[in-house]
Parts: sequence; structure tokens; C-alpha cells
Amino acid sequence: MRPVILCLDDEEQALHLLVQQLHRELGDHYEIPFASSSVEALELLKILQTEGVELQLIIAAQTLVAPRGNTVLDEVHSTFPQALSILLTAQEQAAIAPRGNAKSASSLPPVELYRYLTKPWDETDLLMTVQAALRCYQQQQDLLQHEHAMLQAHDQSSSSHSLLEATLDATADGILALDRAGQITHFNQALLQLFSPQSDSGEAMPPAGHSAGSLLNNREQTLPHLKQWLQNAPELWEQLMAQTIAGAWHDETTVQNQSWQDSSLTISPPHHPRLRSITLSNGRSLEYQSQLQMVGDAIVGQVWSFHDVTERQRSEALIRYQAHHDFLTGIANRFKFNDVLDNMLVQAETESSQLAVLFIDLDRFKVINDSLGHSIGDELLKSFVQRLQRVCRHGELLARWGGDEFTMVISNLSPDGATQAARRILSALHRPFEVQGHQLRINVSIGIAQYPQDGKSAEQLLKRADMALYQVKEDGRNGYQHYLPHLDQKGQALFAIESALHKALERNELSLHYQPQLDTETGEVTHVEALLRWQHPQLGTIAPEQFIAVAEQNGVIFPLGEWVLTEACRQAKAWQRMGLDNLVMCVNLSPLQLSQADLPTVIQQVLAATELEPRWLELEITESAALRNEHVIRDVLNSLQALGLGLALDDFGTGYSSLSYAKQLPFDTLKLDQSFVRDLMTNHSDGVIVQAVLAMGKGLQRRVVAEGVETEALRDLLKSWGCRYLQGYWFSCPLSAEAATEFLLTQQQPLVQAA
Repeated sequence: MRPVILCLDDEEQALHLLVQQLHRELGDHYEIPFASSSVEALELLKILQTEGVELQLIIAAQTLVAPRGNTVLDEVHSTFPQALSILLTAQEQAAIAPRGNAKSASSLPPVELYRYLTKPWDETDLLMTVQAALRCYQQQQDLLQHEHAMLQAHDQSSSSHSLLEATLDATADGILALDRAGQITHFNQALLQLFSPQSDSGEAMPPAGHSAGSLLNNREQTLPHLKQWLQNAPELWEQLMAQTIAGAWHDETTVQNQSWQDSSLTISPPHHPRLRSITLSNGRSLEYQSQLQMVGDAIVGQVWSFHDVTERQRSEALIRYQAHHDFLTGIANRFKFNDVLDNMLVQAETESSQLAVLFIDLDRFKVINDSLGHSIGDELLKSFVQRLQRVCRHGELLARWGGDEFTMVISNLSPDGATQAARRILSALHRPFEVQGHQLRINVSIGIAQYPQDGKSAEQLLKRADMALYQVKEDGRNGYQHYLPHLDQKGQALFAIESALHKALERNELSLHYQPQLDTETGEVTHVEALLRWQHPQLGTIAPEQFIAVAEQNGVIFPLGEWVLTEACRQAKAWQRMGLDNLVMCVNLSPLQLSQADLPTVIQQVLAATELEPRWLELEITESAALRNEHVIRDVLNSLQALGLGLALDDFGTGYSSLSYAKQLPFDTLKLDQSFVRDLMTNHSDGVIVQAVLAMGKGLQRRVVAEGVETEALRDLLKSWGCRYLQGYWFSCPLSAEAATEFLLTQQQPLVQAA
């Protein structure tokens, strides 16, 4: 039966994460039961006791086991007295907690405490700590076995002494025994290896003329060398002598009457001695502790054990470094940045000085990643950081916030120091970057907030620098902006919209309006475009341009888009049942919806649920969305076209490659953007463009719809140029479902007589 690691935590998410991480690393060798309450834990302990398992380690949340007299811990202590424990706590604690110290906090459990771990923990640190605790448990069991063997051997034969020495020499920890006079009475091979000088390769170097084996075999000749090595660590040697000779062990532990008796030679059972640490001149880092050596009831000396933790400390140092530095660029990460910023704010307040926080975002970096690949993107980021580091000055810290976002803090700020830093950054990017044979140019947007005028906390400064950054992006990118108070109001308005948007669907605040499209040849309505509207009870009418971008940023666009599609198809089917059976419903798709791998499946499910045939649905995609990734968009559109849907290219003419997209992508309809239509009567250039698009649509056999037709004169002009389909306020404004139904039912006769 496999030994057991017991996990206890009243936070189920943390408990499941803990068990999952332990299973990945130790599941082949250990059973890992768990419980989230005291009741569950007690039931589990009864089962473990019945099955006779070996419980080696308890990992428990302090919030679950802290109170004194805790029934769970009493049960564990009485049933599994040798088990070690690791406490999970949200408070900062020492890396290795004192074990058994009489001065320990009253909340410590009676089960032997190995270490505290703070939440949230680092998985690597957790696993290293657990493995170290399991080794410690095994070493204690080994020591108990050794002591038991020593007692048996003393009663049975004189060979017990040699057996004990052989056992201790086979132990990985260094063992040192001192008598009451401070004389060395025993040591093992591991101790010699720990304290002997080391070669450049890290191997122990015995004194000239000796080998490691000969040192151990000839203990009398070895003692002077060992004593000298111990004295090379004066702090350790003085402590060994003071505690042994002066009887200072009484501060560490107390002698119990129920120590392991029935023998003339006894090492007292572990009473949680204090664990100390030291770094030797040979570079090794050791943890050590002592036990009393007893003969009957008399104390005859101390037995010290030394454990090599050099590699563990190196690993912990690496973990600490990785926790505060970005793995790709090597600069500080957001955690390190936050620590430094907090310290700088304290210093700035003390010295009445100023500092600035800069939020730096690479403009359109995603295009490089998508088009050239992430390996080139990563190399570009590293080159970008190296160039910025060259223009950083004393008192400026650059950090990677995440992805293509960076932050900088500037201490002891001069009046225009932040502006100068922003200009240095922008100037450093004038030259292109050479990355794997590609010559790449990148720009950045920079938001600036200053202490104390823009905020006095790290959170305020970062938030307001971020607001300033997004103002730069709205203004066209590739520049810098200082925080201004009106940005707060703008940000609060956006936050209010974002918060309300999550509940808008549940509260039935959203609705669809419908705007008809007219066929000027037949005078009939052939298509109806579904337009989303939001009426908030407090904020009033919120325009789509205000909340669609927010929905795309926070992910609400996906359930919102599916709701729009479902509601529009449901209305189209309702109209068909009323006899309006020649109407095509037009629904706009967000660019993010086009990125959904299951978009065709979602649309099929909506059509099936609403019983609408695919030919009565036309999906509108803006030209800017089509520009994002031509190859991906083409595959998506081909999949949608295969379903039998109509496809329309909306805002046609506003992109960079309109003619190319109209030709290469499978669109049935081109919708002329209203910016080209509204000024047709006065702008000759717009007229040339519109006539060219109409001619192209005719040649490519695409239906062309002119949006924004607001006057009869515009209608007549477009009709004279051969534009058959019109949409705009001249014909009809967007109507609610009820108004649109009434409009369509009362206008079943042709609205405009064919010429």
C-alpha cells in the first residue's frame, strides 16, 4: 500500500489545484486524499487508520486548522504522530518555520510543522518543499530505525556499535556527536564530505596523503582535520561548544521522562529542535539541528545532524529571480515593477520629490506576430527592450507588463523629465529593426501619469497612465499623452457601460430595429437590416458605437452576437408566417465573431432552432474585418457560403484594397459606404467613385446597395446611374419590430412604381 499525503483546505479551488499539482509529480508513488472541511477530514482519518496506511505529510490551510484544540489535528497527532505538516497561509512567514519551539504562536498545530507556504504558491516551490518534507520524514524514520537498531544491538551483541556506525555512515546527512566536554565522539563519512575543502569541480578534497575512505577508517588521524574544518566556521563552532559544554540545550528542548529507555545509550526522541542554517567557506549551505544523547536518564552529549541545502537554495534563488523577471527579455516583470514603484512612492513622499509612470504599448504588434510568426515577434521584443535600455537613464526602471505592453517608472523627476523620456523612446524607434532577414519598423503609444498631481498610489498612477495611453491610440497612435482629468470621466463612462453590458441581455434592455432596403426597379422591399439598440434604465439610449467596442474587448460580443442572430432569424420567420415571405434578413457580424472556429456550427444551430432557411439570411462583414487576415477570412466565408447564406461586404470603399476584396472573396453584395453617398450632389469625386463601384458590381455580378440615401434627389441620381438597391432615411428609418411589421404589412404593394 502506497504512503499518503493528506490535503486539507476550505477553499475548494485552491484544494483542487493543490491535489492536481501533487498528482502530476507524485501520484505514481503516493495516495493523495483530500478534504475541504473538518467533518470530511475526520471521516477520512478514520478510513486511513482502518486501512493502516502510512501518513507521511499533511498539507493544510491555516484557516482550516489554526484554532487550538482543533479536533482534526488532535486526531492526526494521536493517530499519526510522526507525520509532518506544511501550512498554507496568506500571511508572510519565514521560509522554514520553527518546529516545536516553546515560544511558537499558540495557533500552531501539534503535528510537526515543516514549513509555511504562502497563497498563491509557486508550483515549483510547492513541489520542492513537499519533496524536501518527504525526505525529512524519511530521514526521521531512518533515524528512528537506526536508534531502534542501536538499542537492540546493545542488548544483543557487542557488534551493535559497528552496525550503528555503518548505518550512520550510510546516511546522507552529516552526523556529529559531542560529549559534555565538547569532544568529538563520533562522525560519519557525509560529515567529512560536507566540511572538507572543495576542488574547482566541487568535489571534496581530503588532506594530502589521505583519501576519503582512509579518513573514515582512521578516525584518530582524522579528528584534527575535522576539528580544523569545523573551526573554519567560527560561528558554528562557538555555538556547538556553547550549547554542549554550557548546557544550552535546555533552551532548545527539554528532556522527557518517557524518552526511549531500556538501554544504556539513548538518543532522545525528536522534540522539534530549532533548525538553523549556515554557509561554509567551501560554498556549501547547510541546515543543522541537534538531539540530546542519553545514557539512562543522564544527558551525556549532543548529536548534531547537518543537511546539505546548497542546491535547494540555488533553486529557490532561481525561482525568486524568475518570479520577478520576464523570461523572454530578462527585464523586470509586473511584480517586480509593482514592488519598485511602491518603494519609490514611499521615497518620493519622504523626500517631497516627483516621479512618473509611463505605460508603453507597441502599435499593431499583433500584425507582425500573425504575419511573420511568434519567433520573429519574440526576437523583435528582445531587440526593442535592448534599444530602450540603451536610452534609459539613472533612476528609470523598464519592465514588461505583459504581451506587448511595457511600463517605466522615473524617480527624482525633473519638470519635463517624463516628456523627455517619452521623446527619447520615440526617437530610439526611428531606425528599423533587423530580425531574421526582415527589416521591421514599430511605433509605440505612451501614456504618462505623474506623482503626486495625477495620483498618490501605484494603482492610481498605473490606471491613469493607461487612460492616457488609450487616448493616444484613439488619436492615431505613435505618440505620447499626459494624463488629463477629463480622461477619468471618459473612463468612468466606459466602465459604467461595461458593467451594465453584462446584465443587459438578462434584463431585456436590448432590442433590434429593422431598416428596409428598396428595389427601385420593382418598388418592393427585398432586404431588411437588423440593427442593435440598447435602452438602459438609467443611462438612457446607448449608441452601438459606444458599446460594441466594449463588448469586443470584454468578450460579451460572442453571446451578444448569437442573441442578435437568433432574434433576427426568429423575426424573419415570424414575418414569413404573416405572408411576408420574400424578405432577406441582413445581420452584421463582428470581426471577433469571424475568428470563432465554430461560427458555421453556431449559425446552423440558430437556423435550425428558428426554422429559417439559409437563403433568407445575409451576413454583413465590414471591409475592415476582411482586411485583418485575408486567408483566414476567405476560409470562414467559404464555409458560410457553403451553408447557402448570402454574404455582404459592408462599408465598401473605406478599406485599402476594396477592388481586390470584392473580386477575391465570395461576397454576393457590396454595400456602398454612406460617406460616399451623402455628398454626391456636391462632391464630384464621390460621384466618380460611386459610378465606378456600380460598374464593377455589374461586371462582377454583385448586388450593390447604396447606404445613406436621405433625399429624393439622391434617389433619382443613383437610380439614373443604375443603382437598383437603396437604403436610407428617405425610404425608412430603422423601425422597432412592431413598427417594421406594420410598415411591411401596409406596404405590400410596390412602394415605388417601376420606371
